[in-house]
Order: sequence, then C-alpha cells, then structure tokens
Amino acid sequence: GHAAIYNTRHYNRFRRLLARVITRKWWVAGAVVSAFVLAILSMGLIKKQFFPTSDRPEVLVEVQMPYGTSIEQTSAATAKIETWLKKQSEAKIVTSYIGQGSPRFYLAMAPELPDPSFAKIVVLTDSPAAREALKFRLRAAAAGGLVPEARVRVTQLVFGPYSPFPVAYRVSGPNPDKLREIAGQVETVMQASPMMRTVNTDWGPRVPTLHFSLDQDRLQAVGLTSNSVAQQLQFLLSGVPITVVREDIRAVQVVGRAAGDIRLDPAQIEGFTLVGSAGQRIPLSQVGEVDVRMEDPVLRRRDRTPTMTVRGDIAEGLQPPDVSTAILSELKPIIDQLPAGYRIEQAGSIEESAKATQAMLPLFPIMIALTLLVIILQVRSISAMVMVFLTAPLGLIGVVPTLLLFQQPFGINALVGLIALSGILM
Repeated sequence: GHAAIYNTRHYNRFRRLLARVITRKWWVAGAVVSAFVLAILSMGLIKKQFFPTSDRPEVLVEVQMPYGTSIEQTSAATAKIETWLKKQSEAKIVTSYIGQGSPRFYLAMAPELPDPSFAKIVVLTDSPAAREALKFRLRAAAAGGLVPEARVRVTQLVFGPYSPFPVAYRVSGPNPDKLREIAGQVETVMQASPMMRTVNTDWGPRVPTLHFSLDQDRLQAVGLTSNSVAQQLQFLLSGVPITVVREDIRAVQVVGRAAGDIRLDPAQIEGFTLVGSAGQRIPLSQVGEVDVRMEDPVLRRRDRTPTMTVRGDIAEGLQPPDVSTAILSELKPIIDQLPAGYRIEQAGSIEESAKATQAMLPLFPIMIALTLLVIILQVRSISAMVMVFLTAPLGLIGVVPTLLLFQQPFGINALVGLIALSGILM
C-alpha cells in the first residue's frame, strides 16, 4: 500500500533532500537567483545563430566568371573543377549546371537566374563528415589556383529563409559611379576583416566593351546608312537566320555569321568588310573608329534606386549575426560620412532572421495568454499562477551551461528547446 509506494530508498532520500531545502529556503532561493543571474550574464559568451546549417551531404560549388563571359569559357572553367572532383573519393555524384543554377531540389534555396558567366556544381557525398572534408579540400584547391580565371565558392545547404550570402550590406544611391566608390570602401573593410572570405559585389568588376563610332560624312560618301552598317555588323557578329533544316518533327535554324577566329577576336573587328550600296567592299575602319571603354556589366535596382550589394562568406566557427554586428561597427565611419541620398543597410542572414522574428512576434502574446489560461485553470489562484509562470525563465540555468560546454550556438533549435523546458518547469 502506502509504505510500498513511498517508503522506498529513493523516495526517502528525496524526502530528506526536500526537507533540507525547505529548512534552508533563503539559501536555496539565493543560490537559484545567483545561478539565474550568472546564466544571463553568460549569454554574452554564446554565439548567436537563428537558422543552423543543414546536415545534408551535398556540397555546392558556384563558379562565377566575369560578367559577359561566353558560356563556352564558363564550361571550360567548370570542366577543370569536374576533373579535380573525379579524383576525390568523397565525390560520389557530380552534376553541373552551366549558364544557370540548379533546380530547386531543397526548400531553403532559390535557383540562380540564367547567366552565361555562371555555373553551379552539386556534389553528393556519403556523409556530413565526407562533405566537410571535401569542402575544405576544394576551398584550398581553389585558393591555390585551380581555376584562377573564376571566383569559386564552396558552400553547403542551410535551414531557414534563403540568403545568397550570410553577411551582406546594401549600398544605395542615385549615382552609379559614386555608388561603386562607396561600395569599394565597404568591400575594403570586409576584405581586411579576418572574419570574412570570398568578398564580392553583385555588380561585379567593370568589364571592357567595344564601342564603334560612325563617321556620318564617310558613310554618305560610300552610300551607307547607320542602319545598314548595324545590320551588317549584326550579321557578322551575332548572325541572322538564313533557313530552317527539317528532320522528321525537328526543325533546326541555320544561322549565318563570321568565322569564330575572326568574330571572337576584338583586335580584328576593324578588319571587317562591309558592302556598299554599289556592291563595293569597304573596310570597317574607313567609316568609323573603334574604342574600348570600361563599363558596369550589370546595374541592379532596389525600390527603383541603384543598389550594389557587398557580400561574402564568414570564416569557419563563426556565426552570421556576430560577424555582421562586428563589421557594422567597423563601417560606422563610412556610414557617418555618407553624402545625402546614399545609405548602407544590413542584408544577408541577419535581415532574413529579423523578418522571421518579426513574423513570429504577433504569435507570442497569444502563446503567453493561452499558457496563463491553462495555468490558472490548474492552480485556480492568481498568485499561484504568477509564481508558476515566473519559474519559466529558470530554464536558462540549464540551457546556458550546456551550450557553453558543447560549444553550440543559441539558434532556433535551442530556442524551441528552451520553450519546451519552460513548459516542463511550469
């Protein structure tokens, strides 16, 4: 009966412990409060992370050539990485996507837009350990000059909202030239930080472009117009459809254009031959001049304002919120001296985390109200309800030392665990 249930060794030991706690209640209360304060102060030693990295075994390799690069050159650069990957025992399946990103095979990712200068390689490994080994080895090979003509980025999948780079800053303003100057200062600060790697901008470096200026007097002398010259250059450089070849249900368009050794060599463009109105052959150099200018390969806008994003990856063992906060403090002198109409904003993972937190904030009052309702229905007393509810934060006494002991960041997983632990305490 009663003795069989409660008169046991473990229960009697618990009874004696509880009697000592009640006898020394003020000492115990002081110890609990001290432990709670210490746990709060120790929170500053824990790394912050909202969404953790995924444990999926894929390694993602991004190959970014200078904007404007032909897809043939991008394919050749990607082939070098593929050849290297074939020699690695961890790489079981290697799939390359030239000129675009991979399909959306994972919820927390977004395929890149079509771009001839971009390629993405998805490498499947056996395990997370093999993924980490291959990831670090490929980064070292890329840094050692595996594909010097391209920017190679080696990453893995992460949970949570998609963000192309974990740390990023948007520089916005009306003048693209001034915008690039300010973004260059931000990029310099980020590159100088040991917490950052693979720092770049979404506009890319300026690229050389050929400009052909027509001499209208010479055009009239040889019987040509600007439109006819443009059409002939279009035929020589890009090509025009000539006919269609049909085979069964397939139709293949035949395009006529200049040979590759001439068309792809900028030095030989002035040697192109045009046909005048009377059928005479006219060298291109006689009707205009060719000059090379450096231009922005792409201009991006946000809310109709030119915006350049300076972004990069973080060093291993660090968390995006900590790095973003540290870099932002280093950018303060630049932000304080910005001209009117220009601004620098945080982007990347910290912005996505803020969006997720903002979306969850309206749910917290409802959650607290339902919790209080359940407690008061159980204890049937306002004072008892308050006392029970105030025990919820005491879960930090166990959470903080555990995170510090195992060197784990305080992220969404730890937050969910803390809420569950608070429910057990209450």
